[in-house]
Amino acid sequence: MKTIINVCGIGPGGEDQMTANVRRIIGEADTVLTSLKDNKALKALNPDVKCLTVTEILDLIERETASENGKKLAVAASGDTGFHSIATTILRRFPEADISLEPGIGTISYFMAKIGRNYEDLRTVSFHGISGSAVPESAYNNRVFCLTDNKVTPAVIARELAEAGMGDRVTMYVGEDLSSPEEKISCGTPLEMAEREYSKLSVVYIENPTVPDRFRALRDEDFVRGGVPMTKEEVRTLVISKLDVHPKDVVYDVGAGTGSVTAALAYRAYGSQVYAVEVDPEGVELIRANRAKLGAFNIKVIPGQAPEALEDLPAPDKVFIGGSKGNLREIVNLCLIKNPEARIVLTTVTLETMAEAVKLKDELGLKSDISLINVSRARKMGDYDLMKAENPVYIITLER
Repeated sequence: MKTIINVCGIGPGGEDQMTANVRRIIGEADTVLTSLKDNKALKALNPDVKCLTVTEILDLIERETASENGKKLAVAASGDTGFHSIATTILRRFPEADISLEPGIGTISYFMAKIGRNYEDLRTVSFHGISGSAVPESAYNNRVFCLTDNKVTPAVIARELAEAGMGDRVTMYVGEDLSSPEEKISCGTPLEMAEREYSKLSVVYIENPTVPDRFRALRDEDFVRGGVPMTKEEVRTLVISKLDVHPKDVVYDVGAGTGSVTAALAYRAYGSQVYAVEVDPEGVELIRANRAKLGAFNIKVIPGQAPEALEDLPAPDKVFIGGSKGNLREIVNLCLIKNPEARIVLTTVTLETMAEAVKLKDELGLKSDISLINVSRARKMGDYDLMKAENPVYIITLER
């Protein structure tokens, strides 16, 4: 006889949050498996509860299904079986097994009801056993729900949001020990929430009322300007196209200047981070000002000079080099050591840097794509409109 496996969503945790059908299945099971350490409610329903790691649960299911002893196994999963649940792993691991899913009250529905919000257009993120940041999600979505982890805690999320410039621009709600006698719900800005201590069983909801339109075309006049050179609009558009940035790409902007290319890259890499490396203190402040003005809070400003400033950054998928301070070779080498498949695009107005890039391409055995861009803009001269030429710009793409 086949082993019967029922994966049950037990809701936020309390027995009164379990459906009648889930309570019946758990009560009738030969063995209840769970990774939840606090399982008093389960033991009240069935004395044979095994608290195991996810790996141990999968191994036990494998042994039981192989033996075909006809046992009834109940796997108790927190929340609902359809939201970042062990149910997905079990279904994938045992496609031929006799598995049924019993839905439960999801943490989302419980928590959002508690704070008086619907969840029709909610962006959901899980950090269970996964490294990541809530910053990109919160920058480009009005409403975000996060399942936290021992590493990505509510305090960590609050500090990251504050460091990204969103400290007083968004509102955080934190739910702790939901449905238990110790349940606690708190609300505040990231600046207010960053230094508090929270339960290990916590969820976070973030509201951002000022999400930017990341599909807009950024014009030169959209940026805060200073004495730092800025990549002009036409060249910026072509650079973005050459880089072919995807939402989850990790991106470097080396020699970021005012942050004009950085902001355009951040809109494209809306599910990740863009690292803006700039040595000029005025440039660093301009990048931060433009980050705030344009709402591109997934820009992480790295003051310093490349390649040294790049050493502790995660491996890049795409790299734009707008200024190298004579360190082009070292910058390209370091980026390719971090990720041999990285795509690198650089711009230059000098023949010397152009020649260095071509030599580097040959030495490293890279493919290249080289364009020379000549842009002229109409300027009013008395009664006439005359075309005034900008400096010609080389755009060089390097990749394996």
